Amino acid sequence: QEALEEKLTEVFTLARHHNAQAIICPGDVFDGPSASWGTVARLTQILRASPCPILAINGNHDIFGGNQASRFRTPYGFLVQTGFLWDVEDSEFTGEVEKDGQIVLITGCGFDTNTDTKTPEGMQQFSPRIWVDGAFQIHVVHSMLLDKQPGFDMRHTLISQVQTSAQVIISGHEHTGFGVVRRESDRMLFVNPGALCRLSAHVAEIERPVQVVLLTVENGQATAELIPLKSARPGHEVLSREHIEAAAERESRIE
Repeated sequence: QEALEEKLTEVFTLARHHNAQAIICPGDVFDGPSASWGTVARLTQILRASPCPILAINGNHDIFGGNQASRFRTPYGFLVQTGFLWDVEDSEFTGEVEKDGQIVLITGCGFDTNTDTKTPEGMQQFSPRIWVDGAFQIHVVHSMLLDKQPGFDMRHTLISQVQTSAQVIISGHEHTGFGVVRRESDRMLFVNPGALCRLSAHVAEIERPVQVVLLTVENGQATAELIPLKSARPGHEVLSREHIEAAAERESRIE
Protein backbone atom coordinates (compact mmCIF):
# COMPACT_ATOMS: atom_id res chain seq x y z
CA GLN A 1 0.00 0.00 0.00
CA GLU A 2 2.84 2.41 0.81
CA ALA A 3 4.44 1.70 -2.58
CA LEU A 4 1.16 2.42 -4.36
CA GLU A 5 0.78 5.70 -2.49
CA GLU A 6 4.20 6.81 -3.74
CA LYS A 7 3.31 5.82 -7.30
CA LEU A 8 -0.02 7.66 -7.25
CA THR A 9 1.71 10.75 -5.91
CA GLU A 10 4.19 10.58 -8.79
CA VAL A 11 1.33 10.14 -11.29
CA PHE A 12 -0.28 13.32 -9.93
CA THR A 13 3.06 15.15 -10.22
CA LEU A 14 3.40 14.05 -13.85
CA ALA A 15 -0.19 15.09 -14.60
CA ARG A 16 0.46 18.51 -13.08
CA HIS A 17 3.76 18.92 -14.98
CA HIS A 18 2.17 18.04 -18.32
CA ASN A 19 -1.02 20.01 -17.62
CA ALA A 20 -3.13 16.89 -18.14
CA GLN A 21 -6.88 17.30 -18.55
CA ALA A 22 -7.57 13.90 -17.02
CA ILE A 23 -6.01 10.76 -15.56
CA ILE A 24 -7.44 7.51 -16.95
CA CYS A 25 -7.56 4.20 -15.06
CA PRO A 26 -8.94 1.33 -17.18
CA GLY A 27 -10.34 -0.71 -14.29
CA ASP A 28 -9.22 -2.72 -11.26
CA VAL A 29 -8.95 0.26 -8.97
CA PHE A 30 -9.11 -2.28 -6.12
CA ASP A 31 -7.78 -5.82 -5.84
CA GLY A 32 -11.23 -6.97 -4.70
CA PRO A 33 -14.73 -5.59 -4.09
CA SER A 34 -14.43 -6.03 -0.32
CA ALA A 35 -11.50 -3.72 0.49
CA SER A 36 -11.50 -2.48 4.09
CA TRP A 37 -13.02 0.92 4.81
CA GLY A 38 -9.72 2.03 6.30
CA THR A 39 -8.05 1.39 2.96
CA VAL A 40 -10.84 3.19 1.12
CA ALA A 41 -10.57 6.18 3.47
CA ARG A 42 -6.81 6.40 2.93
CA LEU A 43 -7.31 6.24 -0.85
CA THR A 44 -9.80 9.13 -0.76
CA GLN A 45 -7.18 11.22 1.07
CA ILE A 46 -4.68 10.49 -1.69
CA LEU A 47 -7.15 11.11 -4.54
CA ARG A 48 -7.89 14.59 -3.17
CA ALA A 49 -4.40 15.60 -4.33
CA SER A 50 -5.16 14.83 -7.99
CA PRO A 51 -4.75 17.94 -10.15
CA CYS A 52 -7.45 16.80 -12.59
CA PRO A 53 -10.44 14.42 -12.81
CA ILE A 54 -9.67 10.71 -12.52
CA LEU A 55 -11.63 8.78 -15.13
CA ALA A 56 -12.26 5.07 -14.67
CA ILE A 57 -14.34 2.03 -15.51
CA ASN A 58 -14.92 -0.99 -13.31
CA GLY A 59 -12.65 -3.98 -13.70
CA ASN A 60 -13.44 -7.57 -12.78
CA HIS A 61 -11.72 -7.02 -9.40
CA ASP A 62 -14.00 -4.05 -8.63
CA ILE A 63 -17.31 -5.93 -8.70
CA PHE A 64 -18.83 -9.19 -7.48
CA GLY A 65 -18.93 -12.08 -9.95
CA GLY A 66 -18.81 -9.98 -13.10
CA ASN A 67 -22.12 -8.40 -12.11
CA GLN A 68 -22.11 -4.66 -12.85
CA ALA A 69 -25.29 -4.24 -10.78
CA SER A 70 -23.13 -4.89 -7.70
CA ARG A 71 -21.08 -1.72 -8.24
CA PHE A 72 -23.24 0.37 -5.91
CA ARG A 73 -22.22 -1.75 -2.91
CA THR A 74 -18.47 -1.87 -3.58
CA PRO A 75 -15.62 0.51 -2.70
CA TYR A 76 -15.38 1.35 -6.42
CA GLY A 77 -19.04 2.37 -6.47
CA PHE A 78 -18.49 4.43 -3.31
CA LEU A 79 -15.68 6.41 -4.97
CA VAL A 80 -17.83 7.04 -8.05
CA GLN A 81 -20.89 8.13 -6.06
CA THR A 82 -18.83 10.46 -3.87
CA GLY A 83 -17.11 12.08 -6.85
CA PHE A 84 -13.56 10.80 -6.34
CA LEU A 85 -13.80 8.83 -9.60
CA TRP A 86 -15.62 9.67 -12.84
CA ASP A 87 -17.08 6.52 -14.40
CA VAL A 88 -16.94 7.12 -18.17
CA GLU A 89 -19.35 4.27 -18.86
CA ASP A 90 -22.05 6.05 -16.84
CA SER A 91 -21.19 9.52 -18.15
CA GLU A 92 -18.81 10.51 -20.93
CA PHE A 93 -16.01 13.01 -20.30
CA THR A 94 -15.46 15.88 -22.73
CA GLY A 95 -12.21 17.77 -23.09
CA GLU A 96 -10.90 20.25 -25.60
CA VAL A 97 -7.59 20.59 -27.43
CA GLU A 98 -6.36 24.04 -26.47
CA LYS A 99 -4.58 24.86 -29.75
CA ASP A 100 -7.28 24.03 -32.29
CA GLY A 101 -10.43 23.74 -30.16
CA GLN A 102 -11.15 20.15 -31.18
CA ILE A 103 -13.46 18.24 -28.84
CA VAL A 104 -12.07 15.07 -27.24
CA LEU A 105 -14.72 12.59 -26.08
CA ILE A 106 -13.80 9.85 -23.59
CA THR A 107 -16.20 6.93 -23.13
CA GLY A 108 -15.86 3.49 -21.61
CA CYS A 109 -17.17 -0.02 -21.09
CA GLY A 110 -16.52 -1.78 -17.77
CA PHE A 111 -16.04 -5.49 -17.24
CA ASP A 112 -19.01 -7.86 -17.06
CA THR A 113 -19.74 -11.49 -17.84
CA ASN A 114 -19.93 -10.75 -21.58
CA THR A 115 -16.46 -9.19 -21.84
CA ASP A 116 -14.30 -10.83 -24.54
CA THR A 117 -17.03 -13.28 -25.52
CA LYS A 118 -18.28 -13.83 -29.06
CA THR A 119 -21.78 -12.71 -28.07
CA PRO A 120 -23.22 -9.48 -29.54
CA GLU A 121 -22.77 -7.85 -26.11
CA GLY A 122 -19.16 -8.99 -25.97
CA MET A 123 -18.40 -7.64 -29.43
CA GLN A 124 -19.97 -4.29 -28.57
CA GLN A 125 -17.55 -3.54 -25.73
CA PHE A 126 -15.29 -1.64 -28.15
CA SER A 127 -18.15 0.39 -29.68
CA PRO A 128 -18.81 3.72 -27.93
CA ARG A 129 -22.52 4.20 -27.24
CA ILE A 130 -22.16 7.98 -27.56
CA TRP A 131 -20.73 9.79 -30.54
CA VAL A 132 -20.27 13.50 -31.19
CA ASP A 133 -19.79 14.47 -34.83
CA GLY A 134 -16.23 15.66 -35.45
CA ALA A 135 -14.99 14.70 -31.98
CA PHE A 136 -11.79 12.79 -31.36
CA GLN A 137 -12.89 9.69 -29.44
CA ILE A 138 -10.99 7.75 -26.79
CA HIS A 139 -12.66 4.57 -25.56
CA VAL A 140 -11.66 2.78 -22.34
CA VAL A 141 -12.25 -0.96 -21.89
CA HIS A 142 -11.42 -3.65 -19.35
CA SER A 143 -10.71 -6.30 -21.95
CA MET A 144 -8.08 -9.02 -22.11
CA LEU A 145 -6.84 -7.21 -25.19
CA LEU A 146 -3.65 -8.71 -26.61
CA ASP A 147 -1.30 -7.90 -29.46
CA LYS A 148 -0.67 -11.62 -30.10
CA GLN A 149 -2.11 -15.03 -29.26
CA PRO A 150 -1.49 -15.98 -25.60
CA GLY A 151 -0.40 -19.54 -26.45
CA PHE A 152 -2.89 -21.15 -24.05
CA ASP A 153 -6.64 -21.28 -23.59
CA MET A 154 -7.84 -17.94 -22.23
CA ARG A 155 -10.75 -15.65 -23.01
CA HIS A 156 -9.27 -12.70 -24.89
CA THR A 157 -9.55 -10.34 -27.85
CA LEU A 158 -6.78 -9.62 -30.34
CA ILE A 159 -6.02 -6.06 -31.41
CA SER A 160 -6.46 -7.19 -35.02
CA GLN A 161 -10.07 -8.23 -34.24
CA VAL A 162 -11.24 -4.93 -32.74
CA GLN A 163 -13.91 -3.00 -34.63
CA THR A 164 -14.65 0.47 -33.28
CA SER A 165 -15.44 4.05 -34.24
CA ALA A 166 -12.95 5.37 -31.68
CA GLN A 167 -9.47 6.58 -32.61
CA VAL A 168 -7.80 5.32 -29.40
CA ILE A 169 -8.53 2.26 -27.25
CA ILE A 170 -7.16 2.17 -23.69
CA SER A 171 -7.42 -1.24 -22.04
CA GLY A 172 -6.77 -2.80 -18.64
CA HIS A 173 -7.36 -6.37 -17.38
CA GLU A 174 -4.04 -7.67 -18.77
CA HIS A 175 -1.87 -6.41 -15.90
CA THR A 176 1.53 -6.84 -17.55
CA GLY A 177 0.38 -4.65 -20.45
CA PHE A 178 1.57 -4.43 -24.04
CA GLY A 179 2.59 -0.76 -24.05
CA VAL A 180 1.59 1.20 -27.12
CA VAL A 181 0.58 -0.44 -30.41
CA ARG A 182 -0.42 1.36 -33.60
CA ARG A 183 -2.43 -0.93 -35.85
CA GLU A 184 -0.99 -0.92 -39.35
CA SER A 185 -4.29 -1.39 -41.18
CA ASP A 186 -5.88 1.89 -40.00
CA ARG A 187 -3.24 3.57 -37.77
CA MET A 188 -5.48 3.21 -34.69
CA LEU A 189 -3.75 3.53 -31.34
CA PHE A 190 -4.05 0.85 -28.62
CA VAL A 191 -2.67 1.53 -25.15
CA ASN A 192 -2.04 -0.61 -22.06
CA PRO A 193 1.01 0.37 -19.98
CA GLY A 194 0.33 -2.31 -17.36
CA ALA A 195 -0.75 -2.08 -13.73
CA LEU A 196 0.80 0.30 -11.18
CA CYS A 197 1.49 -2.61 -8.83
CA ARG A 198 3.05 -6.01 -9.34
CA LEU A 199 0.58 -8.68 -8.26
CA SER A 200 2.88 -11.69 -8.03
CA ALA A 201 6.45 -12.90 -8.24
CA HIS A 202 5.92 -14.19 -11.77
CA VAL A 203 8.99 -13.60 -13.93
CA ALA A 204 7.03 -11.34 -16.32
CA GLU A 205 5.83 -9.23 -13.35
CA ILE A 206 9.31 -8.90 -11.87
CA GLU A 207 10.93 -7.90 -15.15
CA ARG A 208 8.34 -5.46 -16.49
CA PRO A 209 8.75 -1.70 -15.95
CA VAL A 210 6.02 0.04 -13.97
CA GLN A 211 4.95 2.88 -16.22
CA VAL A 212 2.21 5.21 -17.37
CA VAL A 213 1.34 6.65 -20.77
CA LEU A 214 1.22 10.33 -21.63
CA LEU A 215 -1.48 10.56 -24.31
CA THR A 216 -1.50 13.73 -26.41
CA VAL A 217 -4.12 14.73 -28.99
CA GLU A 218 -3.12 17.35 -31.54
CA ASN A 219 -4.27 18.14 -35.10
CA GLY A 220 -6.70 15.23 -35.02
CA GLN A 221 -3.97 12.73 -34.17
CA ALA A 222 -2.92 10.98 -30.96
CA THR A 223 0.59 10.21 -29.79
CA ALA A 224 1.53 8.15 -26.75
CA GLU A 225 4.72 8.27 -24.70
CA LEU A 226 5.60 5.59 -22.15
CA ILE A 227 6.97 7.08 -18.91
CA PRO A 228 8.55 4.72 -16.34
CA LEU A 229 7.77 5.70 -12.74
CA LYS A 230 10.86 6.70 -10.76
CA SER A 231 9.15 5.70 -7.50
CA ALA A 232 8.80 2.09 -8.69
CA ARG A 233 11.81 0.10 -7.56
CA PRO A 234 13.11 -2.71 -9.82
CA GLY A 235 11.12 -5.90 -9.40
CA HIS A 236 14.05 -7.99 -8.18
CA GLU A 237 14.52 -5.57 -5.26
CA VAL A 238 10.99 -5.97 -3.90
CA LEU A 239 9.96 -9.50 -4.95
CA SER A 240 11.51 -12.91 -4.38
CA ARG A 241 10.98 -16.15 -6.29
CA GLU A 242 12.77 -18.30 -3.71
CA HIS A 243 9.55 -19.77 -2.30
CA ILE A 244 8.26 -20.52 -5.81
CA GLU A 245 11.49 -22.18 -6.87
CA ALA A 246 11.69 -24.15 -3.61
CA ALA A 247 8.14 -25.42 -4.12
CA ALA A 248 8.92 -26.38 -7.71
CA GLU A 249 12.04 -28.24 -6.59
CA ARG A 250 10.04 -30.08 -3.92
CA GLU A 251 7.40 -31.09 -6.46
CA SER A 252 10.17 -32.30 -8.78
CA ARG A 253 11.65 -34.48 -6.01
CA ILE A 254 8.20 -35.90 -5.25
CA GLU A 255 7.72 -36.74 -8.93
